[in-house]
Amino acid sequence: MSIEMTLPLGGAINPGQHRLSRVQIVNWGTFHGLHDLSVDRAGTLVTGHPGVGKSTLFDAMGHVFFATPRLNESANDAATREDRRTTFSYMRGRQFKTSEGTVYQRPGATWSAIILSYEDGMGNTVTAGAVFDLPDAGLEGQVSKHYLLCEGKVDIAELENHGPRRFTVSSLSKALAPTEAFDTHKAFIERLRRRLGVESDKAFALLRTLQNGKGLAKGVNQFFRHEVLEEPATLKAAAAAVEDFAHLRGIYRQLDTARAQRDALAEVPQQDLAYRQLAKKITETRHLLDSDVQALEAQVRQLVMRNDLSSHQSELAALQIEEGELRARKERLDDQLQSLEAAHDSAGSASLMLLEREADVARKALSEKENALRALRQQATDAGLSFEFSATGLDELRANAARTLQQLSSITHDAQTVEYEAMASLVNLRKRAETLAEQIRSYQRRASNIDDRSIAARRAIASACSLSEDQLPFAGELMDVSADSSTWRLAAEKALHSLARTLLVPGDLLGQVTHAIDQLDGLGRVRWIDISQQPKAGTAGPADLVTKLDFAPGDAGNWLKSKITADYPLACVDNDAAMHVHPKAITPAGTMKTGAGTFERDTRGLPASEYLLGFTNESKISELQSKAVRLEEKIAQAQASADERGRRQEQGGCQVAAAQGDHCRRAQLQPIGFFPGFGSVAAWRAEAWRCPVALG
Repeated sequence: MSIEMTLPLGGAINPGQHRLSRVQIVNWGTFHGLHDLSVDRAGTLVTGHPGVGKSTLFDAMGHVFFATPRLNESANDAATREDRRTTFSYMRGRQFKTSEGTVYQRPGATWSAIILSYEDGMGNTVTAGAVFDLPDAGLEGQVSKHYLLCEGKVDIAELENHGPRRFTVSSLSKALAPTEAFDTHKAFIERLRRRLGVESDKAFALLRTLQNGKGLAKGVNQFFRHEVLEEPATLKAAAAAVEDFAHLRGIYRQLDTARAQRDALAEVPQQDLAYRQLAKKITETRHLLDSDVQALEAQVRQLVMRNDLSSHQSELAALQIEEGELRARKERLDDQLQSLEAAHDSAGSASLMLLEREADVARKALSEKENALRALRQQATDAGLSFEFSATGLDELRANAARTLQQLSSITHDAQTVEYEAMASLVNLRKRAETLAEQIRSYQRRASNIDDRSIAARRAIASACSLSEDQLPFAGELMDVSADSSTWRLAAEKALHSLARTLLVPGDLLGQVTHAIDQLDGLGRVRWIDISQQPKAGTAGPADLVTKLDFAPGDAGNWLKSKITADYPLACVDNDAAMHVHPKAITPAGTMKTGAGTFERDTRGLPASEYLLGFTNESKISELQSKAVRLEEKIAQAQASADERGRRQEQGGCQVAAAQGDHCRRAQLQPIGFFPGFGSVAAWRAEAWRCPVALG
């Protein structure tokens, strides 16, 4: 470069002289990923403690100017070979020691790049760089090197879209067009030297020496030999040979890849042939299934049906023969029957048969009367009646039976009424037990003390808003009575009962929740509060109700504490007399003074099963279970009482049935001779048939 090109021009610094203006580094040593550094035209000082990466940066720049650069000399003077820096070690990055051994920062397939941009101060830019890549599990000898030269600016970040394949001259030229790519350093550096106007290639070596500041450490002779004097031709030939072998190494690598592809595809034709043969067999088999099997199935069905038809025809013929024989036999028997009837009629048997029938009826009636007498004695005894078996005794029996029947009917009706009442009470107790058991199971499925209806309402609201139930807590779920203030449990429950069922809604969810509740029906009374609106300021006294409570951590718990402090400033006093010295107060029994001269108390009982405050519901479940045990005892007592009343009603029914049987038994006894007045069998028969029980 001539001296005229380096003279100052206006305010520019050495216009026409190419100076480094930008350094881009990717995956180099500890520089992981892309790093873009700007260099001032007036000069940039790189300083820092040892190990921060100064030499790493200059070693990267050396890879652009030299095929085999001399790397960080202090690191290469190390005692062990493993600690020396190489292109491979820079690409892998920092080493980490783990329990499984030493692990590199970039252990898999990776790539590295160093891009240097030079500006001449007149708007022209020349960009040169080196790109390296390693395959997965690649070793030091598998590092691939390529070099880039471009008239203009280059952004190396565009190589992120290159894909997983290794770099080639064509792929780099295409990805970074109009950049020119080289796979040998010799051709690249010669083109770069001419473009920058550098007349001697010693200039790059001298630049390296000046950058690392260690050129004279080994003496002036070494400095001039390596940095100033021309290199012997033999060394140049050796370097050229190294470059040629590097090119041949790349060709060999491509050849090795092609061989592996050939070996992998060698069995494809044979496998394709086998596949086609199997496909043909499958097609033939399917054709057989679709055609021949169906035809064979139809033939088998026809054969079976023919065999069944032949068998049925044989059976039908045998049955027809048997039917003809039976018809003939029936005709013969009919003829014999007609002959016998004619002979019987001619012999005068009709009159004899009538007398025999009347005698049988008389004997049967006598036997029934005797049985009725025995039954009447037994029924009179069962009904508690005593009488003499005579005409007067029978009338007395009839009167006593009527009175006893009326009394027993009244007693039976009363017993039935009591039994129905006992059964109704038992059914009611069982329904209460089922409801209580379902309530216990409901509380066991959750940790909240809030009642089932309020929980169901919150579940519907949260579902309509696509929220979780935890985002809409009840006030009662966020506070509990302190362990050392258990005597104030009843008072706190009564005072805060309404607030405990109130939903605490964050301000950003208020509109969504309000819209959902406005659209829903059947939820009961729902109350909600915007907790983004802070309660009015208040200070709790040392004995106020809020000091007896614990609150859940978080914004909602803090808001609730402030709310109770401001709106429930109730001083906790031991008795009603102490209430008069405070503006507002509350006793352990729940009596509250809410203002000057205003008092109130809910005198209704509040068992533990109806408590709403608490972080858990263990005490409520225990109370409900105790209540269930007491209810089961009541059910057992009611069942025993109902069984006893049923037995009594059954005994009364038996006595009523015995008394009701008296009239019919009396009618049966009259014709036998206990009461005169029947002079003929016909008269007795007429009276006997008036009682349907006697003759069935």
